[in-house]
Amino acid sequence: MEAVTSGAAAPATLERMPNSAAQRSRIQAIRRHGGVGRFGHCLTGGLRLDGTVGLDELASSLARMAGRHPALTATFEGSDTHTTGAAEIPIEIRDVSGRTAADRWSRALAMAEAESERPFSPTDPSRCRVSLIRVEVDLHLLVLAVDPLVCDAWSVNILIEELASPTAGDGDDGYREVWDERQRWLTSDSGLVACRQRRAVVGGALDRWPVGIADRAEGSPARATERYLAIDDAVARGVQEKLRNERSTLLAVAAAAAVLGIAPGADPLALRSTFAGRETSAEQAVVGAVATKAVMRTPPAVGSLATYLKDLRSEVFACLGAQRVAYELVADTLAAGPADGASVALVVLPKDLSGGTQRELTVAGALASRTAVSVCPTGADIDLFVLEGAPPMQTVEPAELTIGACSWRGDTDEWVDRLLVRWRAAFAALSKLDWGRDIAVVRLRVEQEMSRFEALR
Repeated sequence: MEAVTSGAAAPATLERMPNSAAQRSRIQAIRRHGGVGRFGHCLTGGLRLDGTVGLDELASSLARMAGRHPALTATFEGSDTHTTGAAEIPIEIRDVSGRTAADRWSRALAMAEAESERPFSPTDPSRCRVSLIRVEVDLHLLVLAVDPLVCDAWSVNILIEELASPTAGDGDDGYREVWDERQRWLTSDSGLVACRQRRAVVGGALDRWPVGIADRAEGSPARATERYLAIDDAVARGVQEKLRNERSTLLAVAAAAAVLGIAPGADPLALRSTFAGRETSAEQAVVGAVATKAVMRTPPAVGSLATYLKDLRSEVFACLGAQRVAYELVADTLAAGPADGASVALVVLPKDLSGGTQRELTVAGALASRTAVSVCPTGADIDLFVLEGAPPMQTVEPAELTIGACSWRGDTDEWVDRLLVRWRAAFAALSKLDWGRDIAVVRLRVEQEMSRFEALR
């Protein structure tokens, strides 16, 4: 394994900044559990590089990236503050062995997945690292890993775009100013009102998924279970057409499918959902944990499906209006759910963030195409994902819509698979039914679809 430095120069001054509520919560969790399982998971982007890779050009791009984005080289002295400055973004060049090119590429993907679970320490000088896995002389897999302490899915997309844009500006991206303004907002009149309103809305909602979780023996190592299913294109098109006709949102439909895929009687539920909270032009190019894990409160599943989806859509837009109110600021208002339940986050990654919108990229002189490594963690026990036009993944073929479940509690693969099948059955039912039907009819159809999918497995 070779190590290459990016050659980033240190700035004249460093700047200490307050941690956000989400950063404080994550650091506390790392201290409690260690850098394993879900807390060792980092945000990763993958690029397949065809052609000769110019290592000097790649190192120069990373040096500019480190200088432009102060968050990438922040160090965390404790729960309360972090210091932004410049350090080198390390590059590791790794060779992969195998009898055939297909074997080597498969092993490269496995190495990339392992890289997505290699933890960052809060005191590491760099919050970003790059692995260049050499499959052939002219074929590499580049894995960009970033610490969730300073990054979200939007930010990973910014970094990949900049790697493919050698002419990206060298100026500071404004992280310090944006972060400071967001912290000031929380204590302003507007921020205090938004926090109070969101706390009132979600108060009393269950913070636990009302389904059983497989027990894990005390002291056994935490492990991640990550599963994906491609939704049939006919189902995806049916859902998307109804979305347009009803002027709803994919996040509302995904939430409805999640609720309808479980036994009735446990609503309202609190679902965490990450929004890309870039509200001003100054925030668009900033790399940082700017997107907020907001809390959606699902309404009681009664009446017609159309009415239920309308209520969910209203809640989605209410969350968008209060997306600076972090989950950690309202969590104490939520009711404790079943003891064996699990907290759940629901995330929709649109095409421009999941990488589904492919265009020709060139990185370090080689032709680059996105390949998915892993999805971003939210801090919940189970993450439910909807990926629009997801790029090639090791576990599923590309599709218009892909659904996924990631568990960080060491749950059995079979349990997570069954959860995904129920969720897919709910999508199938929603794509076929008249949305004016009663919720009880929809639940019955979900059970029928579930039985059909189970029979096909």
